[in-house]
Amino acid sequence: MNTRQALRFELDPNNVAASRFASHCGASSFAYNTMLAYVHWALDARAFEKRTTGQPSTQVPWNLYVTGSPPAHSGW
Repeated sequence: MNTRQALRFELDPNNVAASRFASHCGASSFAYNTMLAYVHWALDARAFEKRTTGQPSTQVPWNLYVTGSPPAHSGW
């Protein structure tokens, strides 16, 4: 049986480091929320296309994992 031990460290940043931590957390939240909004937009667009035309045509970046083929554009 393997035993794993976690270590805990307490950070005691100065004012500059604390400001940078907060800045990085804000940037991370912004990036996450932006991409989450994009995913919701893409799913809504695909659902609308499926209802209207019967075949969704909006490319989504996670098609590679579902279909095994890369998206139509290589920017992902």
